[in-house]
Amino acid sequence: MPYERERNTAHRPHHPRRRLYYRVQKIKTSSLGREICAFANATGGVILIGVSDDGGEIAGVTDHNRLKSEVQTIARSAEPPIAVEVESIGEVLSVTVPAQQSKPYSFGGKFFIREGGASSQQMSRNEIREFFYSEAHPL
Repeated sequence: MPYERERNTAHRPHHPRRRLYYRVQKIKTSSLGREICAFANATGGVILIGVSDDGGEIAGVTDHNRLKSEVQTIARSAEPPIAVEVESIGEVLSVTVPAQQSKPYSFGGKFFIREGGASSQQMSRNEIREFFYSEAHPL
């Protein structure tokens, strides 16, 4: 299943810290799980399935119900399960990962984070320790 690059330059004005990420129709479970997990460990975000990687061309998706179910299954397989909102917007599937409360989240036994405009990164042991500490002792 091919996986398209993501783009992080588009912002929603009414969601100031959320970013939009574009994906083609076919979902690679490990990649989508990693992205959902990283958003959950950060401040949330939106993934658009069915939009070209530059955000300019709508490729669309065909089987919205099947894809919605697949996305929900991926989100529920995180530890702990991640709540996502999946909706059809015309030919596009929008996956909103709201800011989560039970951080940190892992997917496939690994922890991921999204920092700034960078793509999702697997957290090192020290980063996980720092993350736990920062969540337990906010500024």
